[in-house]
Amino acid sequence: MANKVEFLVQETTTPQTVTERQKEQIIQAILQSIANTPYQSGLEEKACNAVSYVNQFSDSKDKTLLLSAELGKTYSILE
Repeated sequence: MANKVEFLVQETTTPQTVTERQKEQIIQAILQSIANTPYQSGLEEKACNAVSYVNQFSDSKDKTLLLSAELGKTYSILE
């Protein structure tokens, strides 16, 4: 029977400027301002573009660590 090595996975995300919570707050502010604005032609398209832009914005670094408790080694993967 072969020896098995167990690994633990540890993931972290380090936002540089905008967190996921801040993105959600920005989107809510966009939607609230649409609700308070009289209708204008093309408003829906502009709102969709704004929300889409916020959703695409990410300058975070994802880091995954594989930890081997038995071997005492750490393997790092930057995504």
